[in-house]
Formats: sequence, C-alpha cells, structure tokens
Amino acid sequence: MKPFRPFNKLKYLNQLSVHSLSRFYTSKTKLLVDNDNFIKSKSDERKYRCVELNNGLQALLISDQSSTDSAASMDVHVGYMSDPKTTPGLAHFCEHMLFLGSKQHPEEGAYKKHLNKLGGSCNASTSAEHTNYYFGINNSDNGLDSTLDIFSCFFKNPLFSIDSTQREVNAVDSEFRRHTSLDDRRLSQILKHVSNKDHPFNNFSTGNKETLKVEDNVRDQMMSFYEKHYSPTNMKLAVAGKHDLDKLQSYVENRFNDVRSSEEEERQKPQHTLFTQNGSKVHLVVPVTNQRRMTLYWEIPSSYNNYKKNVVPLLSHLIEHKHAGGFYHTFKYEQKLINDVSFGTYFTGRWFTIIYLKFELSESASQSDVLLESLSTIRGEFFKYMEQIKNLNEDTMTQYFDEIKNMDLVNFDYLDKTNAVSYVKKLSKRMHHYPINELLSVGYKNHDYDPQHSKYIIGLINSNSCTTIVSNKNLKSDDTYETEPIYGTKYKTVQLEEGSHSVSHFSKYALPHENEYIPQDLSITQLHKDNNRLDRCPPNVHSSVKQIIYRKPFISYKAPYAYCFSHVLLDRSLMLDPKSNLYLKIWLAMIREKLCVLSDMSAFAGCYFEVCSAIDGFSILMGGYNDKLNILNKQVRQKLFDINETDKDMFEKNKDDLLRAYRNMYKMQANDYANYLCNFVTTYPFVLFENVLPEVEKVTLSDVCSFVRKVEEGAWYVQNFANGNISDDIVMDVFHSNHKELSKDQVLDVKSVSIPKGVHIYECDAMNTDDNNSGVCVVFQVNSSRISCQLLSRMMKQPFFYQLRTQQQLGYVVSCSSSIRKDAISIRFNILSSAHDPRDVYLRITKFLDDFYQSLLTQDDATFQEFKDAIVNHLSKNYNNMWEESADYWQEICFEDEPQWDRNKQDADTIKNLSKSEVISLYEDTFFKNKKQLAVLVFGAKSDRSTCITDYSQTTDQATIIKDIQHFKSIIH
Repeated sequence: MKPFRPFNKLKYLNQLSVHSLSRFYTSKTKLLVDNDNFIKSKSDERKYRCVELNNGLQALLISDQSSTDSAASMDVHVGYMSDPKTTPGLAHFCEHMLFLGSKQHPEEGAYKKHLNKLGGSCNASTSAEHTNYYFGINNSDNGLDSTLDIFSCFFKNPLFSIDSTQREVNAVDSEFRRHTSLDDRRLSQILKHVSNKDHPFNNFSTGNKETLKVEDNVRDQMMSFYEKHYSPTNMKLAVAGKHDLDKLQSYVENRFNDVRSSEEEERQKPQHTLFTQNGSKVHLVVPVTNQRRMTLYWEIPSSYNNYKKNVVPLLSHLIEHKHAGGFYHTFKYEQKLINDVSFGTYFTGRWFTIIYLKFELSESASQSDVLLESLSTIRGEFFKYMEQIKNLNEDTMTQYFDEIKNMDLVNFDYLDKTNAVSYVKKLSKRMHHYPINELLSVGYKNHDYDPQHSKYIIGLINSNSCTTIVSNKNLKSDDTYETEPIYGTKYKTVQLEEGSHSVSHFSKYALPHENEYIPQDLSITQLHKDNNRLDRCPPNVHSSVKQIIYRKPFISYKAPYAYCFSHVLLDRSLMLDPKSNLYLKIWLAMIREKLCVLSDMSAFAGCYFEVCSAIDGFSILMGGYNDKLNILNKQVRQKLFDINETDKDMFEKNKDDLLRAYRNMYKMQANDYANYLCNFVTTYPFVLFENVLPEVEKVTLSDVCSFVRKVEEGAWYVQNFANGNISDDIVMDVFHSNHKELSKDQVLDVKSVSIPKGVHIYECDAMNTDDNNSGVCVVFQVNSSRISCQLLSRMMKQPFFYQLRTQQQLGYVVSCSSSIRKDAISIRFNILSSAHDPRDVYLRITKFLDDFYQSLLTQDDATFQEFKDAIVNHLSKNYNNMWEESADYWQEICFEDEPQWDRNKQDADTIKNLSKSEVISLYEDTFFKNKKQLAVLVFGAKSDRSTCITDYSQTTDQATIIKDIQHFKSIIH
C-alpha cells in the first residue's frame, strides 16, 4: 500500500495549461444554491446547482444520470409588453430571427440541422413578459456541449442578416394569418382592445407585414431591441443532462461566459390599471365557431409577489365544486342557464395578475331574445355567492385551505418526473420570479392561509371592476357592431341591468363537502428489480375467451399510485352502423356528466378516470393514488348503464354539444381539413362528419337508451392493463365482469386502406369560407419496414422545413412526419399557406423530393451514421414516469395484433444494421418506382382556381384526378 501523501497544490498548478491556469484564477462563477439547499420532492433523485457567471447570467444545472435526454432553456425576461407602440410584434420577430444564424455559425439552418442529427427538436415562444428558447436532444458523448455552442451564439452574435429579415417578416405574417380564424386569438385581442389603451398589455403580440415594415428599418429597430433587452442579467438559463454537475457547469461557463453584458434599462410599472371601471358593461362578440361563453376578468396584484398566500386555488375550489346546492349545480340543473363554470389565472406578470371566471352558457340561455336577461341573472347571483364566501368565518376558510395545502404536500412528495424539455422551460421562467431554493417546490409547499390577504383579493372580485366578454354564435352583427382592427372581429358594448333578474330564493349556496377520496395509505409495494427500456419486463397475462388482462410487474417507480385501463370491444354487427358511434358518444357524455361530482372530488384527491368512446367500442381509463382506486372503479362501473327515459334534459344538452362539435368542424383550418380527408381515405371504418351531422340531428333519447341496453346485455371482448403499486387481488377485482363472452375475431377490425399504385390528387374548397389560407397534405404509403420509414422521415424533416418554410416561405405550418400503424406505414407532408395556391405548393413538394434524392445519393457515411444513432438513442430512452410507461404498453396492447414487449430493442437492432443503400432503395421505391401517393389540395376562400396552374404536367407522373373522394374510397377499399 502506498503511503498517504498530502495534496500538493503547487505541483498540481504547475501541471495545468496556461489556459486552464488562467481559468482557475479568473473564473468568477458564484455558487448561489447547492444541491442540499434545494427544497426537493422525496421522489426526486436528480442533483441541482445554481450558479452565476462572471457576466451576471444565472444558470440552473440539473444532473440526471438516469435520463436519456438532455435539454436547455434560456428565458429572456422581455415580451410583447416591451414592444414600441410604433412597431407591434418586435419581440416576437426578434425571437424568429435568432434562429437564422450567428457569426460563429452563419448557415441559416445549422442549428436545426445539428439537432436533427441528434434526434432533437427546438422551438421558442413569446408572451407578454417572457421570450423562451429551448431545445431537447438524445444523449450522446458531446451532443449537449456542441448544441450549447450553437445555442449560446443566439445570445452573443446573431447575424440578423438583411436577406433573412426580409423573408422572416413573411413567416411572421403567415403565423398571424393562421391565427385570424382562431377564436381564442380573436377573443384575446378583444380583451386587449376594450381595455385601457395606455396599458402595455394591450400590444398586438404577433405582428404582421403591416406592423413590421422592412421599409421602416424594422431590422435596425430589432437590433436595438436586442441590444437593450438581451442582457445576461435579464436572462435565466436552465440546463439538464446525464453529466455530473461539474461537467454541466464547465459547459455553461465555456459557452455563456462571453455573452456580452449591457446595462438593462429599468422597466417602469404601468401607470394605469388595465381594466377601467366598466361596471355592468358587457362586450358582445360574434365568434367564428359555435361558442356560447361569458368570461369575466379582474386585475389583482401580481401573484408572484404573494405566491405563498395565493388565494386563487382556494377560490377555484369553492366556485367550481359540483355538489348539489352549489352554484354550479343550481345554475346548471335547476336554472338551466349554464353548462359549465371555471375559475383561475389568465395571466401573471411582474406587476399584475389577471384572473378569470368563465361560464359555458346553455342553449336556452344563449338565445338572442333572452341573452341579456340570462347574463344579468348569472352575474348577479355569482356576486351574491362571492359575498357568501367573503363572509365565511376564518376557521371554515382555513379548513378548506388546509385541505388543498395537505393534498399539495402529498402531490409534491410523489411528483412525476417530466421530460427534460418541459422541465427546463418551466424552471428557467420561474428563476425570474422565485427564490432559487424554492424553484422545485413552488405551488406545492410553504403555503399558509393569510385571512387579511384573502379578504383583500376576494374584495377585488366585484361587479364594478370586471371586464365581461360574451362570445355567442347566436349574435348577428349589424350596423351597431364595431370591428376590432387586428382580426376583424365584430363586437358591440351594451349595458346590463345589474341584478335585475336575480334568482332570489337561492339566498345561500352549498359549499364543498369533505373529500372521502383523499388517500390515507401511501405505502409502497416492494419493487422487484431495476427497469431497462430495451429489455422491458413482459406483463403477466390472464386470458379467457371474453377478456385478457395484462399485469405489468411493479418495477421501477417508488410512488403509491397505479393505472388500470380497460378497452371494451363490441360486436362488429353493432358497431358497423355509423349511428352506433353517435349513440355511444352521447351515452358516455351523459355518464361523464352523471359522474361529475365523483370526477371532481377524486381529481382533487389525485385520482382520475375517463370514460371515452372508440370506433370499435369504449374505454374506461383510471389512475392515481391507488389507496382509493378500487372504490373509484366500482363507483364508475356501477353508473355505467344508468341511462333511462327520465334523463331528457341531460340528453338534450349532450346532443347539442355533439351537434356543435360537428358543426365547428366546418371551421377547421385548410391544412387540418386536407389531413382529415387523407385520414378518411386511408382508414376503415371512417365516415365524413358532414355525412354524420344529419344523423345527429335525428337521434332521440329512446335510440340511445335502446343502444345502451344492447351493449349492457350483449357480448364483449375486453383488453385490460394494470401497472403500478397495486396488488394482484385488487387488479382481478378491478377487472371483474359478468358480461357475455365475445371472441376477438367477432369485433370490428379497424384497419388501414391501401392507396393504389400511382398519383391520386383531390382538390376541394376550404370548409371555412372565412379562412383565406390554403392547405396541402400529401401521403406516400411505404412498402418497407417501420424502422426504415422512421429513419427516412427523420432525415427529411429538417431540410423539408428549411427549404419550404425558411427559404421559400410557403407558409407557417410546414411539416414532414411518419405514421406507423400495424398494417400501414406512410410518410406525410402537410403545409398551410397564405401566400401560395395549393397546386404551386404541391409542385414545390414534388420538386423537394427530387432535390432531396440527389442530396441523399451524395450524403457521407458519417452523416448517415449520425441519423442512425439518433433513432437508436430515441428507441433506447428511459421512461420519465409511470404514465409514459403505461401509455406505451397500452398502445402496444390496443394497436398491435400481437404485442411485442421488446419492439424497441428489435427496431434498434434493425436500424444498427441498416445500410445507406437500403435507405436509398426505400426512397426510390416510395417516391419514384412504386409510388402510392394521395394528395389533397384545399383552396382557401380567396383562391382563384382559374389563375392557378391548370394541370400537373410539370410533374413526371400522370396524375389521376379524384372527382368524388367518397366514391374513390369505396372503390379502393
């Protein structure tokens, strides 16, 4: 044994390089919070460190050695509220431009090209006060460091080239035009429009060609905006990877220490309140879709400053509860004025928070002749209820607050691990607003009831200080309506007679009951062994003629919860009738409504369930803390067939909801409609919604009741899956059933339809006559293995986006994806364009396929290997949580004829041996030699076909033009 020798610092320093020695002495990185001082969930095994670089940039480092993903997010504390009034959309435009090259990496597509080879993705978003940039990649030896190299240059030396500026204005404009027919965007803009004009929240967030004029030196304005706001002290970085904390810190120091510092101009608190004292004014809005909604908004002090005594969750609990005698129950079932109510936070900023109360109005309440009376009644009674809450004694309020607080503590202890990208996005934003050591626990711990603060906030929720917006399709605009200038939304402002139609006999509303579903037993079943994604543990199988139960052994998650899924397959003779699917949807919607109190209480206690329809039957899905899961399961199944002729009101409400859902499909965007029609052709059974809609109108309660009795008395085949902290005895109890036997070969076979060889093109007009955008969807069915298709689509994804969106500016939505079903594999291209007609877009896709083929032929072996490695790494990913694992197993059970529990391992082995020549052969077969192509071209409202290319002679193939898409499907099926 060698003798112990003390560490010789001088000798160690002499061995360092000059560069390392300089760094050793001059590094001014400060440790802000070390791992031991973070408030962490007891289920969280990650390591954390927060440091501040010598330029003032704070970075949160997250070491997760079990993760197969790495990610980073930079949150800049600036958004559209900081836009100059003369140039709306500047913050958003700056976000776009940072992706388009830097001095160190000048190639426009270098960033996404690099990410594509690592199986990664990226994006960014601009909100009122934040601009967030993020990426995620599969782990590789140096993938994180090399990606941070490119990413960091966004914040050091972006190019902001003149050529890119001119083109990217078109991209922003395309994004804006995509939003013009979306009601959420339109209503958000109405809220801004009717609020205080001097408040910065009212800025137009997206921008367009009119506000970002190249001729007005928008590039110079953008560069000035960047210099002013993109300072290290105004940015927060979060980085997560498998590396240890020291390695992550070295990456961050090397890449971000030289982000230039600038003096951040202190932003002033708005001098005006956002909402003026509107009193009983109501803004009536004509929506695009069939909406019936009243939303009230209030401005309160920023929740960031009062996060430990936030009263909004408590108010949400008191307002939304579903118990008999409560506000919701009274106005839904007794007064029949609303269908739903929700309360929560709409926006939180550094100076103020906006909270909202949203009522979904009933059909009877939204009729134009009674609308104002209905609104007055609902508003008046709500403010009476708020007076009741305000007058509750402190002990009662504390009791409700403590119930929420204690459940939050349980949830925090067993917090699910999320994917790396979502995690760093959330944390980088939080770093601007909360103490570093509390970043992980915000919203779960350190909450105390403050009676004085709660009373103050509740007092602000009054009728004088709210802004009320009503979106109702029954409104018909006339000369009395104004036009909002950005999106062209029609609206008018009216005065309500406040409280003149109050429901006087409801002087007091019931409050929430004690929650019996809060878990008491949080013990953990003994775990068997460590989990390995590539060697997934096959489930135990209990099989019979009428059902099969897959029981996943509890292996890797130290949490007291479980998931139990059932999919009931019904006799094909019953389900082949398209009307059956309508009966099924209405029946299950009624059941969900009957179970709303149970759903509300169990969800509060961390137990969730869903009863949902499918083409071949229906599913019962539940999960959460396993202590009460069996009780919940029995209560759900006992109610499953509780439908009879006395449920007329409930039937009419849910039939109306289904009618509105189908009618709103006429407003889908052009690219979504093109995609929908492709799915119609390639899926059996599939009936177009416009053919189903007349049948919905004819459905009666007797029809639904008759169908329910047939299902109840009929035969089933059931697929079941259980995973988690639950005993085998309870699993068998959960899935126990007395239904009649149905063999699996008697159920409806949902399958893909093969596209005939050749090129098949269908043209039609957009369903939404108010939408000027056009859409194209092109599907190529692949005659090869699933994994080859996945590799090929990954290789095509980035160049397709770069060429057709970044370079050619065809539109905002430009995507290439693969679809892998048990009986069909395909590659799909989808584009939404406001500037090009669909035929031109289609020909450009064709041109891209020719060009990409040439680049594929000359692609070097190293690049090809990088793509292979990216797919292998993706297939080798660990699950983040039990839900991801359960969903993966469930997909295998439901969508594959024979589940393959090691499918990912098989696919990974296949791709390792895949040669470039095989991929080229696949490409030639799919896109040239044996082409099986379907293209749907949807023309926007202002598209003039007579000015478009009149034929497809520019392509090398003779195209078959489909005249009637339903007839075409009937022939090929």
